[in-house]
Amino acid sequence: MFKSAQTDPEKNSNNLFTFLIVLQFAFSTEEQENDIDYAALGLMCLEFYEIFEKNCIELLENRKMDQEDWNKLACYHRIIISLLDIVSNLLPYKLFLETLKSYNFVEKIVCFLQIIENNTERRRLKDLESPMGDKKVFGNVKTILIEIITYLVHNDKESQDLVRENGGLILILNNCNLDVNEPFIRERCILCLKYLLENNAENQAFVASLEPKKVEVTQENEKILEKSGYEVEIVDGKVKLKKTNDLIGKIEGN
Repeated sequence: MFKSAQTDPEKNSNNLFTFLIVLQFAFSTEEQENDIDYAALGLMCLEFYEIFEKNCIELLENRKMDQEDWNKLACYHRIIISLLDIVSNLLPYKLFLETLKSYNFVEKIVCFLQIIENNTERRRLKDLESPMGDKKVFGNVKTILIEIITYLVHNDKESQDLVRENGGLILILNNCNLDVNEPFIRERCILCLKYLLENNAENQAFVASLEPKKVEVTQENEKILEKSGYEVEIVDGKVKLKKTNDLIGKIEGN
């Protein structure tokens, strides 16, 4: 199956998709005392993920899609969602978490998130009756990626720093808006921002420096930061972040 995925990923995609659905069900309903088996299966899924991520990127960046390309993208889209869902379900297993770090997974998924952001359509409810632009629809993938990033950066300064160094902080802020193609992305981003800024002075300083870098700190972004547990203040013409314990307590209580 792995060899066929490398040489002709579309040909046996239905068999692979069925296999992944079974794994999704198993990982979401059963707990394994020994996480070695789960880590091994997770490693296999990571190998598949690398293949299909590469294929998705090629199609997302393709500006001259024909019908065959659109069919391939739809096929790869459902597989990449299944693979990411499995990764998400395996995150509580320490051995698998360590495997992700050895794969430089944080950097990879932030890069993938950026490519999806650049090449897909963000639509609000009022846009549904408007004609589609030249960008593609690749729904729910960004939401799962941000969910995975949230888990990886929680109480992990190294991963928090990697997100910032690879442009992920701005990406998370930019996705704190409603999008019918990503129904729950706003809520995921708020929690992700909370963990990215928590006990990380460099990330807090980076967000505070966005206005001088001409990345506008709008009223909407201020509200998002406040929901993440930080109050925006203007001191001597500069943006500063102030931790708001009451807000953090409310978030953790929800």
